Amino acid sequence: MFDYEAQLKKVFDDVFESSSSGSSEPIPYQILTFDAKEKWYLDPVKKTMVKICNNTEVVQISIPDENNKVLVRACGGFLFVPFDEVEDIGFN
Repeated sequence: MFDYEAQLKKVFDDVFESSSSGSSEPIPYQILTFDAKEKWYLDPVKKTMVKICNNTEVVQISIPDENNKVLVRACGGFLFVPFDEVEDIGFN
C-alpha cells in the first residue's frame, strides 16, 4: 500500500528546502481532464468524496501507484485521481 502521509512529508520537506535555498526551478502547470463536466474524487486526508470541475488546476505530488492513481493538490485539498487524467500544460 502506498504511504501518502510519508510522501506528503517528503514533498513538503523538499519544497521548503528548495524555497529557502533560492531555487528558481519552474513549477509544472497541470489540469485534470476528463469527459464529463464534473467528476467525484476521493480526498484521502478528509476521507470524503469531492466533486471537481473539468480542467481544474492541480499539482501532482506523488508517482503512480499500482492502480495507476496519483495524489494531487487542488484548491481546497488533496485528491486521489487516475494518472491519465492529469495533463501537463506547461510551467509557471
